[in-house]
Amino acid sequence: MRLLLFSLLIFTALSAEIVEIQKIEEFSKHAEEGILLVFDIDNTILEPTQTLGSDQWFCNQIDQYVDKGYPAQEALEIALAEWMAVQNVTNVQLVEPTVAKLIAKYQKKGWPLIGLTTRGLGMATRTVEQLQSLGVDLSKSSPIQEELLIQNKGSALFRGGILFTAGTNKGSAFFKLLDKAGYQAKKVLFVNDKTSHLSAVEKACKRRKVPFLGLRYGFLDHKVNHMRKDLAEVQWKQFGKLISDQDAENILKK
Repeated sequence: MRLLLFSLLIFTALSAEIVEIQKIEEFSKHAEEGILLVFDIDNTILEPTQTLGSDQWFCNQIDQYVDKGYPAQEALEIALAEWMAVQNVTNVQLVEPTVAKLIAKYQKKGWPLIGLTTRGLGMATRTVEQLQSLGVDLSKSSPIQEELLIQNKGSALFRGGILFTAGTNKGSAFFKLLDKAGYQAKKVLFVNDKTSHLSAVEKACKRRKVPFLGLRYGFLDHKVNHMRKDLAEVQWKQFGKLISDQDAENILKK
């Protein structure tokens, strides 16, 4: 009986799971002291104030270039350059108004918390600026304070409490960062809008025998699945200046 109980405890300790949440307030039900809290950036903490430059717009641009006959890598590079051009000038907003307060709540408690994004190294400073404009500083309770450059089938950078993986696997980059910093995570709680990125970190945690819980955050699912391509096309034609979704809608109505 004791052996069975011990086996169940070991199984639970090494468990990995991904669950769905629709609102960021549900995060608190899963947080427990001693856990490493990890937040995605795009469509989890922030988004642009207009459709142009959104994560869903970026993905749509890749698809459009592939449909035009561009090789996948070239389509990605073109779309990425366009997305970065918009990101460098766009205003951003919180996905949910409460997310900044939620992050600050756990930081004030001193819980370890970092950001994890596929954004590239060239967007590191701009990303920190965007977050700061919304009252978010992911370095405040980060267990790693120094800036670190790591290799993960390409370079990845840890700056301002955020790991920028430059499109490489989030799971392997995550543990390469922890190893380089000499930080041992007892358990990981990761919130991200994309299941694929959650799965990458989940697999890496399983390999390292670190308990993992992934929260697949679906607050923007409807906006993502029903992206107004017509608005984005108008905004892209007007780029040089940024116009709101409402202004783009007014142009379409003329």
